[in-house]
Amino acid sequence: MKAGRKMHMKETISKEKKNKTTSAFSRAFGFSILFLIIGSIWVMISDIHFESALLCDANHVNVFIKICYIMTATVVVFCVMYIFFKKTKAMKTNLEKEKQQLLESERRKFVLLDNLPGMAYRCHFDRNRTMQFISQGCFELTGYETEDLLHNKAFSFNHLISPEHQDYLWNQWNEALRAKAKLKEEYPIVTATGETKWVFEQGEGVFDEEGNAISLEGFIIDITKRKKQEMMQIYLNEHDSLTGLYNHRKYEEFMAQELQQTRNKRALILVNLRKYNFLLSIFGYKYCEDLIREIAVRLTEMCHDRYRLFHIFIDRFVIYIDNLHESNELMALCQKIIDVLTIHFASKTLGGNIGVVEIDYTKSDSESILKSASIAAENGDMDQIFSYSFFNKDMEKRILRESIIKSELSDILYDTTKDRLYLLYQPIVNLKTNRISGFEALARMNSDEYGLVSPNEFIPIAERAQLIAALGKRIMHKAMRF
Repeated sequence: MKAGRKMHMKETISKEKKNKTTSAFSRAFGFSILFLIIGSIWVMISDIHFESALLCDANHVNVFIKICYIMTATVVVFCVMYIFFKKTKAMKTNLEKEKQQLLESERRKFVLLDNLPGMAYRCHFDRNRTMQFISQGCFELTGYETEDLLHNKAFSFNHLISPEHQDYLWNQWNEALRAKAKLKEEYPIVTATGETKWVFEQGEGVFDEEGNAISLEGFIIDITKRKKQEMMQIYLNEHDSLTGLYNHRKYEEFMAQELQQTRNKRALILVNLRKYNFLLSIFGYKYCEDLIREIAVRLTEMCHDRYRLFHIFIDRFVIYIDNLHESNELMALCQKIIDVLTIHFASKTLGGNIGVVEIDYTKSDSESILKSASIAAENGDMDQIFSYSFFNKDMEKRILRESIIKSELSDILYDTTKDRLYLLYQPIVNLKTNRISGFEALARMNSDEYGLVSPNEFIPIAERAQLIAALGKRIMHKAMRF
């Protein structure tokens, strides 16, 4: 079958060549006959004594020579005209082929442009982006027909660009053209239906001989779907999935930016919930998650434009206060938080402490501020369901001292090589017999950091750290070895 097709193609090509050759031959032959006739007439007219020349040998020879010249010239004319017509035919054929190829190339280009997922364009370099050419993808992208935007017939393309991005995009185009570089930008447009779409534009300038930008060329595609996915990813990275509030990562980013600025007084409030783990073990995850969501709603209702609310941990909320007027504002806000939480959550056996820290220029990082607020919260009144406390330097020293003593108590229990816990024995005298009836063992602590520490200090610390039982056992062992 393939061999048959090849034979058919060869026959077709052979016929085309034969037709071209026959056509050129016919035209050349016609011109040669015409030349021969004209030459013969010229010979007859040029010789006045034609009839007498036939009787004269010399004249007869002269006529014969002229006829030979004419015949030779006729053959030459035939060859020249044959070659001329053949070349002319070939040139016409090539021109026709080039024309067809050009038309096919243009057709393919327009088909390609019309089927691109977006809009190709060429426009003047002006603020209105006056369009000179727009592909058919314009309607799918913008909702407008190409005729509406061409030469600003209905309105300009710049009219579609979101107002807050128009100046920015114009400046970016100017910078790209100055550098003779390509522009790549993402920005929103408003379509004919009022829908906002995000688009990606890539283009470059067209310059004249003097290097001046005369127009812009490029393409614009719809990236709304990708942009929504990116924005969703950003949202998930910055927000807590349980409450929808800003999370700890966003808190750090936000505070890093805020602390670089020096302006009015600011403050941070930490709401530290108590008994969350206890409620979790009793009622389960769903109950506790609903509880946290409800608390987030209540706290959000109390925040306005100067307050920023974060959910940094499952049982901790942070309120950042900008442009703080006076400390009384903080006290009023803390009391309001306590009132709301008491009304809605005290019956659910949930309590909490609120730590407050006023931010000054000496606090250079978010973690130190959060640490100070946590210290203040830990120093709240544990006898109340909800309470608040302001951070101060003495509080920080006290917390640091307690932390070191607690650490040393842990070392005492598990490291027997360092005898920092010792006993003093106080005799017990029987007043009737006036004799010693026994001894009372008094525990004392010798801290590496603070020296002698009173039992009135380290015993409450051991109780809060849940080390008191192990500490009592250790003291009993030491007393029995007396």
